Amino acid sequence: MENELVDESVALQKRRGKNLPIFCTLSFISLGFGAISFMLSLMGGQKNEAEMFADKMDLLDTVSANPSAERIAFLKDYFNSVEFANDNYYSILLIKVIILIVGFLGVLMMYKLKKTGFYMYLAYGAITTFLVVWSAMNAGSNAAIGSAIFSIILTVLFSIIYVGQLKRMQ
Repeated sequence: MENELVDESVALQKRRGKNLPIFCTLSFISLGFGAISFMLSLMGGQKNEAEMFADKMDLLDTVSANPSAERIAFLKDYFNSVEFANDNYYSILLIKVIILIVGFLGVLMMYKLKKTGFYMYLAYGAITTFLVVWSAMNAGSNAAIGSAIFSIILTVLFSIIYVGQLKRMQ
């Protein structure tokens, strides 16, 4: 009985190859950072107008010593992003929960050599890209647009990497 389990485990490891566990581990780490971000958002809560104003004043105080045009433009972009995120706090949290669940299940299923996991991973990438692009388009900040572009590139890259591993999955 024990030998059968060991033989089955060795056969599963051979089918996974060397790269799939590495890619899945990287994806799990990324999802872990997403979970931490979600928890921090949840603990911080949505801010009221007075808290938003106080945060703006604190940031402006740090810039007042050297008010260059670049710093002012950066802060304006940052304020737009923060205001958008705060105004859409609950919608963003709900989308983040969906992203984390779909992503985790997709990567877990791929690790277990199920092709369905790959399609779930594609859905995870699409939902993540939607959230980042939606935020960037509505916030109108350069930093948010940069995040959207980076997110799209990373999603496409990992999707291509996982396509190469599809032959291992059933």
